[in-house]
Amino acid sequence: MSSHIDRIPLELLEKVFKFYASDGLTEPSLGSTIRPSSLTSTLSFSASPFILGAVCSLWRETSLAMPCLWSSLAVYRPRYAQIGTIRLWLERSKEVPLSLYLYEPFIPDPANEEARESILFLFLRHAHRWKHFYAKLSGDHPAESLCTLPINDLIMLESVELDFREHVGDYGSPWLSFYKISSLRRVTWDSSSAIRGAHNFAPWSTLTHVKLPLVPNLTIDSLLKNILYAVNLVDLEVAMSMPLEPLPPPPARLKCVSEAALESLRAQLPPGWWERTISDAVALGRAMQREENLRTALFAPIDLPNLQSLKIHAHGRDAAPLLDRLKLPELKSLHILHYTTYPVAPSTRYIIALLERSGLYKLDTLSIYDPDMREDEVVKLLTSRRLQALRKLELLVSSVGDNTVQLLFVRRGMQYRLPYLTHLVLPDCVTSEGMLLKMVVSRQPLLNTVKFCVTADTPMSDVAKLRKLASRTGFCLSTV
Repeated sequence: MSSHIDRIPLELLEKVFKFYASDGLTEPSLGSTIRPSSLTSTLSFSASPFILGAVCSLWRETSLAMPCLWSSLAVYRPRYAQIGTIRLWLERSKEVPLSLYLYEPFIPDPANEEARESILFLFLRHAHRWKHFYAKLSGDHPAESLCTLPINDLIMLESVELDFREHVGDYGSPWLSFYKISSLRRVTWDSSSAIRGAHNFAPWSTLTHVKLPLVPNLTIDSLLKNILYAVNLVDLEVAMSMPLEPLPPPPARLKCVSEAALESLRAQLPPGWWERTISDAVALGRAMQREENLRTALFAPIDLPNLQSLKIHAHGRDAAPLLDRLKLPELKSLHILHYTTYPVAPSTRYIIALLERSGLYKLDTLSIYDPDMREDEVVKLLTSRRLQALRKLELLVSSVGDNTVQLLFVRRGMQYRLPYLTHLVLPDCVTSEGMLLKMVVSRQPLLNTVKFCVTADTPMSDVAKLRKLASRTGFCLSTV
């Protein structure tokens, strides 16, 4: 008698295989320093199509007939012993686009530097199929083999993430090669390359997804000089040390002039590209005109017409100095993490100002991390009519009490706040007994996920009743 698993339709079995191998990329866990060398589908998961093929002949035939299962390969701690398996893995991927990950731990192993170079060379033989390339490398000269990329072969590459640790180079020279690839859309810089200015030479006008780490002495103006060209940017994550005082608002009479200057800049290619084909005198004149337009354009908020997701790691004080300089009419997701050290009281006014300036009523996700933020600032934010389309709200602040919870309470027959909310994360809940429970119950069944911290001041009867509610319904409760 055949087992139930043998009677699974082939189409369903293929979907199960794809789900098994499709865990998203995240950094290896803290235990990665003792993690052994491995070949898997992603760095964060132990999935391997070889495991599927070892179950039975049917599964082996199915896995070999699915090149997409072999299209993602993560090499952790490169070793010579892996090369034969890597070659076979790449052969089985046929001609499908490749996602390749190469990771070396922080402490390099000189004995395996040659193995790393051999694996990179093997990857380069399939350069015409690269779609995503991730490399986190150690050693004295980890990027040398990437400085001679076959640019003309890299016709499918969309995404690049590089981390060379303490590597010293001229503006992260491998990046200059990657920038020449016309299909490049997503970049994640490492700190070493960003400190040396690699982001200043990027093709910002064609990028859609950007992640920029914390760069010492990076000013808001210098960042804006880059992203003002980013008319196609959809997702931006940036870490910055914020100045204590934001720039004062520009005079009203400069608004139209600034917008015209911005349009003029965007009509041209970014600095340093087009001057090479014209005479020195004309180039100098155009460069002077561009500098004048640049100074004028930075007076007004920079409009990023396609940006949908923004994540800011704000060091020193809140993100007001940066967000005050932006206009984001298509923003759907806003994540702000405050690592405050300056004596500036955390505020939410600049978030409301951004939404108003952008004419925005459709923000879907809002996440704020700020251990120093007071509850009255949270209340001011949640009462804004600009947030009424929110589905996901994460408040990682000092604590919330009755004022916040009561604001979210739904009363029948009355208009209430955040009517589409499905996902809610709260910090320490210092509330009256029954308040938290009533709020959650009043929002059922639309509110299907709630997470909050339990402290000595949290009513335990509310926690017990919420757990009972979660056990008998589809409601998801998570407490810390």
